[in-house]
Amino acid sequence: MDDAPRMAISKRDLLGMIGTAAGASAMFMAMAPLGQAQASTFTGPVRLGGDARGTKVLVLGGGVAGMVSALELSRAGYLVEVLEYNDRVGGRAWTIKGGGAQARFEHPLNEYKGANVTMMLQDFYDSDPARGFYGGGGFTARSGGPLTWGQNVPHGTPTWGREFKDYLSSYTHWMNLAGHGTSLAQPTNRIDIDPELKDDWGVPAMRVTYKDHPDDMAHAAFMVERAVEIMDAAGALQIVPSEVELANGGVHLLGTCRMGDDPATSVIDKYHRTHDVRNLFLCDGSSMATSGRGQPTHTIEALAFRAGEHIARFARTGEI
Repeated sequence: MDDAPRMAISKRDLLGMIGTAAGASAMFMAMAPLGQAQASTFTGPVRLGGDARGTKVLVLGGGVAGMVSALELSRAGYLVEVLEYNDRVGGRAWTIKGGGAQARFEHPLNEYKGANVTMMLQDFYDSDPARGFYGGGGFTARSGGPLTWGQNVPHGTPTWGREFKDYLSSYTHWMNLAGHGTSLAQPTNRIDIDPELKDDWGVPAMRVTYKDHPDDMAHAAFMVERAVEIMDAAGALQIVPSEVELANGGVHLLGTCRMGDDPATSVIDKYHRTHDVRNLFLCDGSSMATSGRGQPTHTIEALAFRAGEHIARFARTGEI
């Protein structure tokens, strides 16, 4: 019988250890079997209560959630106004277009440890007309976490048996060079209500119309080529270039309420105050007029702090 002392550990501490060692994705996957995350039992449809007579609601952000909210509130009897319903020149929705490569090295790199390195290389940030397209971007060096990495097996690698186990055991030897670049704003990229498709409860479905600009595709291919060159120069044993394909999803969703001086072509002014409602301020990624060629979180945070200062100033002078 094993007489070694046993260490008691709480679920919180265990999840913290998993997150520290393997990342947030692994921690989230561990929450379900530990009873900390369960699927919703709600089967719908949504039923809004209350007396809606004479009540007007402003819906901010015309993404899927905003459009669904506007539709359900309208069906319940509320007077709904979606601020960015009117067309605004310059596009409504876009994301960040990338292009990079992952590579395996002789010695362990332990990319999963510590903080992710963001935008470590900006040599290709500026647009260069000599490339034949508009756009630029930078590279981040990071690990996607063991679960994400293990689900994206390079072409030609077996997904079962000893060779697959050997691949999984080489996780610490791999490095990912991810490109983040231009995603041009186009007026044809938008989110609206489908004129024909309905869900199981008869509610009109959301329709997302999005297609990458040809320059975005050319830039992504350019970034893949540069990533391969960098990995090769670093002595990689195996290089797996990322595939350049038309986007069918995105993480950093931007646009729909772009900032500008002209109310005819924008939703908010330079202070994040809406042109239509002067005491209403929007402080998120929807205000961006371009993708910024990088992850937008810090820019959004900086703009929010700046907007807060202006809001306080307007309040002191009695403008709001």
